Amino acid sequence: MAKGKVCVTGASGFIASWLVKRLLESGYHVLGTVRDPGNHKKVGHLWDLEGAKERLELVRADLLEEGSFDDAVMACEGVFHTASPILTKSDSKEQMLNSAINGTLNVLRSCKKNPLLKKVVLTSSSSTVRIKADADLPPNVSLDETSWSSVEFCESLQIWYAVAKILAEKAAWEFAKEHKMDLVTVLPTFVIGPNLSPELGPTAADVLGLFQGATEKFTVYGRMGYVHIDDVASCHILAYETPGAEGRYICNSAVVNNNDLVAMLATRFPSFPIPKSFPNIYGEQTYDFNSSKARALGVEFKGVEEMFDDAVDSLRGHGYLPKSEISPRIWKKTPMASGVSNGSAKSLPQWLRENGFDEEAVARMSKRCKNLQNLDAGEASGVWDYLINGVKIERRKLRHVVAKCPKVLTLSVDGKLVPTVQCLATLQAKPGEVAQAIAKFPQILFHSVEEKLCPLLAFFQTLGVSEKQLAKLLMVNPRLISYSIEAKFSQTVDFFVSLGMDKEGMIGKILTKEPYIMGYSVDNRLRPTAEFLKSGVGLQESDLRRVILNFPDILSRDVKKTLQPNLDFLRSCGFSNYQVRALVAGYPHVLIKSIKHCLEPRMKFLVEEMGRDKGEVIDYPQFFRHGLKKSLEYRHKVLKQMNSSCSLSEMLDCNQKKFAMKFGLLAAA
Repeated sequence: MAKGKVCVTGASGFIASWLVKRLLESGYHVLGTVRDPGNHKKVGHLWDLEGAKERLELVRADLLEEGSFDDAVMACEGVFHTASPILTKSDSKEQMLNSAINGTLNVLRSCKKNPLLKKVVLTSSSSTVRIKADADLPPNVSLDETSWSSVEFCESLQIWYAVAKILAEKAAWEFAKEHKMDLVTVLPTFVIGPNLSPELGPTAADVLGLFQGATEKFTVYGRMGYVHIDDVASCHILAYETPGAEGRYICNSAVVNNNDLVAMLATRFPSFPIPKSFPNIYGEQTYDFNSSKARALGVEFKGVEEMFDDAVDSLRGHGYLPKSEISPRIWKKTPMASGVSNGSAKSLPQWLRENGFDEEAVARMSKRCKNLQNLDAGEASGVWDYLINGVKIERRKLRHVVAKCPKVLTLSVDGKLVPTVQCLATLQAKPGEVAQAIAKFPQILFHSVEEKLCPLLAFFQTLGVSEKQLAKLLMVNPRLISYSIEAKFSQTVDFFVSLGMDKEGMIGKILTKEPYIMGYSVDNRLRPTAEFLKSGVGLQESDLRRVILNFPDILSRDVKKTLQPNLDFLRSCGFSNYQVRALVAGYPHVLIKSIKHCLEPRMKFLVEEMGRDKGEVIDYPQFFRHGLKKSLEYRHKVLKQMNSSCSLSEMLDCNQKKFAMKFGLLAAA
C-alpha cells in the first residue's frame, strides 16, 4: 500500500541502502541523495531493489554545500539523515569536526524550509553514549539514552570519530529545539550484516579483515555492542512511523567482550584464521546498553550469531571470502544418522546439504528449529519447486524464507500450499504479491485456509472490504492473518460502531485507507482522540464520522502533543468555537500542522500582508495546505499588481498555471 515520500541522505551507504530497501518494501516513495547519481558502481545496487523502478529517485546533494538538500527535502514528508562526509587521512581534526557538524546542520536547514515536513530521523552512534573515563563507568552499568560520552576523554584518546558524532548530534538537538523541529536520533552499536553493495564500507571491511587474519581493528574495540543491519533499518522506520516517538534510541542487540566474540566465531567458522583471543588493552569492562526504548517501538533484535552468519554469507556472495566446504562435523552424530543409513526417509538437514546449504547455514537453521535434525524432508523438493515455479518466489528470497523458517519445506504441496495460494489468488492477489507476502511472513503458509483465512475473509467482507482490497491488506501486512478476530479486530470495529459508523462499507473504507489502525489500542489511542474531537473541538457526530472517514490517520495522533496545542493556537487567533469546528471539519490536517512553520506564518500573512479577514479561511480551510512561498505570496503579488481581488476559494482552487492564465500571465507560470 503506497505511503508518502521520504528522503534518505547518503542513500548508497551501508545503513542507508538497507533503509532504502525496507522503506521501498513498506510502500514508501524514496528520494535518495548521493554525490553522483550517475555512478552506477556506487548506486547500481539500489536500482536492483524491489520497487526501485517505480518508487525510487536518486538526486545529487553534497553535505558540505549550503542549500544542496533544499529541493530533495522540500518534496518529502520525512527525512532520514544517514549521510556522513567523506574524509581522508590528510584531513585535519578541525576539518573532520567541522564537516560532521556543518554537514548535519546543512541538512537540517533545508528541513526547516519545508513547512509540511513531519519528522527527521538522524543516524547517530552509540559512541556518543559509552566512551567515558573509568570513574564515570561504574561496574555493570547499563547505559541508556540519557548518557553522553565525554568529549574531553575522547579527545585525550584522539577518538575523533566519536567527538564528531557527539558534537554533530548535540548541534542537531540545539537546532531542533530552536526551530521546534520533530527530531529523533537512532544510536546503533557496531552494525553487522549483509552488504547490499559489492563495494565494502569501513564496517564491512573491518569484518572482512577479521576473517582474513587482519585483526588490528577488532583488537582496539574491546567490549562492544553489536546489532544487525536489518534491525537498524527497522528501528529508523519505527521511530519515524510511531506516534509519540521522541528523543534518542539506542539500537543494540548484545554487548560482547572481544574474547567471547572471537571464541564464538572461531568455533562457528573454523576454516578462517580467526584468533582464539585478543590482548586485553582496556582491562575489565562490564558496561551494557539498555535498548528497552527501541524494543518498545517494536524492534525484535537478531542475535550475534545470526548477524555474523549473514555478514559472512554476504562476503562470500560478493567474492571476498571463499565458499565453505561441506563438512560432517555438525551432523555426523545426529539422531537421524542411523535412520538415513538404513534406507528410511531422508532427513531435512540432509536435503538442505544436498541442495547447497552449507553446514554453517544448516547449523543456524537448527538453532531456529530445535527439532530440525529429526524432521523428515518429506516433499521438500516439491515444495521448493512449487514455490519457485508456481508462486514465482525468487530463488534468493526463497533461500531466505527457508533459512528463516525451515519447516516450510515439510509442508504438503497439495494439502497445504496450493489451497493457501489459491485462496489468496481468489482475492485477486497477483503471483508476485503472494510471493512478496510469503517472503515477508513465511508463517502465512502454516495458517489453515478453513480456520484462519476464510473466517478472516468473511469478517472483512461484512465490513464492506472487497476481495481486492483485502488482498492488498494481506500483501502489505501478511501478519494480519495471525491476529485474533475476537481479541484484535472486533474491538476496533466495535469502537467505530459506537461512533455510529455502519458496518456496510464505512468501516471498510477506513481500514483500507489506514490498515495499520488495527494495531492501535482502542483505550489508549483511538477512544481518547475521538473524545477530544467531540468534547474538545466540539465536532458533531456527523462531522466526526466524516473526519475519521476521510482522514483516519488523525486517530493515531497524540492529543496532548499535537492536537491540543493546535486547537489552542486557533482559539488564540480569535476563531470562535463554531469557526474552529468548521475549520477542523473542512480540513482535519489543521490539527496536525506545525504551528511555527505552517499555521502561524499563514495566519500572519493572511491578515497583515493580504489584509483579509480571518473568517475567510472558514469558507476555504484548505488555505492551510497551500505553500506560503510558492503559492500564497505569488498569487497575492499577482492580484496586487493587477489591482484585482477574489475570494480565497477563487484564488487557490486551481493550479498555478491556470491562475496565471486567468490573469494573462502565462509566461510567469
